[in-house]
Order: sequence, then structure tokens, then C-alpha cells
Amino acid sequence: MKKNSLEILWIFARISAASFGGGYTVLPLMQHELVDQRGWLTDQELADIYALVQCQPGLIMINCAVLITVPRFGKAAGICAALGVMLPPLLVVLLVSSLLNNFAHLPAVQHALAGIRVSVAAMVVHTAWRMIKSGVRGWSSLLLFFLSLLLLFLDLVNPIFIILGSALCGILLGLRKQKGQNAAPANAEKKEEEA
Repeated sequence: MKKNSLEILWIFARISAASFGGGYTVLPLMQHELVDQRGWLTDQELADIYALVQCQPGLIMINCAVLITVPRFGKAAGICAALGVMLPPLLVVLLVSSLLNNFAHLPAVQHALAGIRVSVAAMVVHTAWRMIKSGVRGWSSLLLFFLSLLLLFLDLVNPIFIILGSALCGILLGLRKQKGQNAAPANAEKKEEEA
């Protein structure tokens, strides 16, 4: 499936320009633009990509953009998506750094920044809710969710170990479920033979 490189650059530049607050706030924007509007991927696929980039070095949004575009549209699209993500912050940082020292003390600027922080918090909560709805299914994943949340709140374990531990638990639970599914047909055949 071919896509116009400029279109991809523009899409990701638009998402990037609207994502105040970093990588965590970009997910609802990506969900709206790439899942709801364009249908490039599902909520589950986006949540999986987002979980995967948490385990990678580098910037969350650039990693997401590349992992979304390269498998679907090729390497050139991945480069354009990464450039689209980088350009708006670069331009904004250049502008803000030249102006902030002169205007940071103004009450209007301080109030604007406080307002942005509140909306960013709302976006993070919204993103978390959508990820919970698509990713937490069944008692085992609910238990894993609350255990991870507790460890994060208590600050007992580095988040990377929580992610790696959750991945290991996911593998073990998946193998256990698969073993149970394989055992069910064997038991049914055995009962038929006995009858």
C-alpha cells in the first residue's frame, strides 16, 4: 500500500504540533487521527505498538510513528513520519526559547502554562482509560494491572522491570491458556473413545 510521503509528513506534523506534554499525550491524538479517522490500525494494534515503544530507547512519539508507518507503507514513509514528528517541536522550541526569557514572568503566560498542564493531565487519563478498556481483559490481566499500578505508586521497582515482568507474565499466561485449549480437545476425544 503506497502513501504519499508528503501526506504522511503532514499527518504526523499535525499530530506532533498538537501534542503538548510529550509522548503520553500523543496517544489520544494518534487514536483519533490514525484509528478513528483513517483506519490504518485498530485500538489494540496502537496499544500494542505503544507498549512496545515503552521498551525501546528513544523518543516515544518518533518510535510510534516509525513502527506505525514502516510495516504499512515502507521505509521512506517511516522517515517522513519521523521528520513530521520532529519539525513542529523543533520550530516551537526555537521560537519559545527566544521569547520565554522575556515573557515567562507575565501572569498571562504563567496561567496559560497552568491551563495546558491541566488539559495534558486530562489527555493522559483519557489515554489510560482507552488502554485499560482494550488491554485489561479477564481476571489475570486485571490482577497484573493492579499489581503494576501498586508497584508504580509505591515506587518500589524501576518501570522497565515492571514492563519486562508484565511481558513475562503475559507469555506465561498465554502458554497456560494455550495448553488448556490443547488439552480440551484431547479430553473430548478420550471421552468419545470411552463411550
